[in-house]
This record gives sequence, structure tokens and C-alpha cells, in this order.
Amino acid sequence: QSLLCASPLQNEPGHETEVGSNSSLYSAILRYENIAVSVLQLAKPLPISVAPLRATMGAVMLQHYEDYLRTLEDYADCEGAFDRCPVYNFITRYSPRAVRSALADLRSSLLLDSEVMAKHAAMHGRSGPSGGEVVASAPHVAQGLRLVQECLLRFIACLSGIQSRFTRLAAQAR
Repeated sequence: QSLLCASPLQNEPGHETEVGSNSSLYSAILRYENIAVSVLQLAKPLPISVAPLRATMGAVMLQHYEDYLRTLEDYADCEGAFDRCPVYNFITRYSPRAVRSALADLRSSLLLDSEVMAKHAAMHGRSGPSGGEVVASAPHVAQGLRLVQECLLRFIACLSGIQSRFTRLAAQAR
């Protein structure tokens, strides 16, 4: 839910009208943690309930890999620094170099995964990793809708992971 808004802090109870520096800080922390935590979760064994989505999650990661790297460039000057979350009081330690390296390793492993590559090709309307256009038809539209549904479920799982981490970090900070 937090990532679906330009000012995610406004989604938090009691902060619905927040627009100041706390809002900017919270947004910056979420942007970084989304990659450092959520995206890199794919490098770890997935919970059984989410495992069927691994290929879709991998394909989405490959699709947005360059976006993640560009986002991490925004944090290059933060290497080794930290911020305290204005809401949950946890600390985010920035290490964009290590995250960039872990992303590259994850990307390499996903490129070797035939299920991920097949899903990636399907998401891009190709018959396989080497290309070949597919004509849109009812089965392809249905497949596209299933992919959207799978991506939404993946997104929800990622948000759940972030929320769990925020909750743990908030409990530790108390």
C-alpha cells in the first residue's frame, strides 16, 4: 500500500496530511528498502505459499533490473550512512554497492533459469527467449491477465515482507 502513493507516509495512521521532511525521508527509505529487502528476497528460498510465483517474480526482476540500478545511483552518496525512520523508529543502513552487487548476482542466476526466462519471454509477447512475435488472441489475453494477477500477488508478498521487517525493526527500536 505504501508504494502506491507519491507520499507513502500519508498511508500511515496519524500521518494522513504529512508533507514535510519526514514524508521525504520516509519515501527515500522505502525506495531503498524496496530494492535492498524486497527485490533481494528472490535470492533466498521463498516461502512455500509464494514459491509458485518465483518465475514471475524473476521475470519482473529482470524487466526492472536497470531501474533498480538507476534508483541505487540516487543512494551512492549515502554509502555507509544511515537514517532513522520517522514513523517506526528503525534504522536503515545504506550500502548501495553491496545491493548492486547482490542484484547482479541474482540477475546472473535468473538468466540461467529456464522457467524465469520462459516467463520473461511470455511477459514480453515472445514465444521464447530468442524472440518471435505472438499474435494477440483470447488465450494470450487470458495469459496476460494471469501474469498481471501473479505480479500483483508478488507485489503484495513483497509489501508483506517490508511490513514484517518494519514491525521487527520497530520492536527492536523500542
